[in-house]
Amino acid sequence: MLLARFITAVIALAAVLIVLFVLPASVIPPVVLLVVSAAAWEWSALAQLTSIPLRAAYALGIVGLCTWLWLAPPDQYFGPLLGVSAIWWLCAFIAVTRY
Repeated sequence: MLLARFITAVIALAAVLIVLFVLPASVIPPVVLLVVSAAAWEWSALAQLTSIPLRAAYALGIVGLCTWLWLAPPDQYFGPLLGVSAIWWLCAFIAVTRY
């Protein structure tokens, strides 16, 4: 089991180094978006979304959000994103303190 994890880590490290140092800078955001979409698909399974349409909707929503953050100018989304983040952390703090 440990050997399989080690081999996976070496392959992942090699892939990251290739993306960072070999590919042109214009190719890096789509590659990151591909990885994020695969991670969103897997996370939807961890969130116990059992139907394929729900998992696809979740993954496509994350891809759409990441695409918007990549293409939109930062002054357009920074304020709302900061506000949503602050509300989220406040709710998390309240939930933890009441546990």
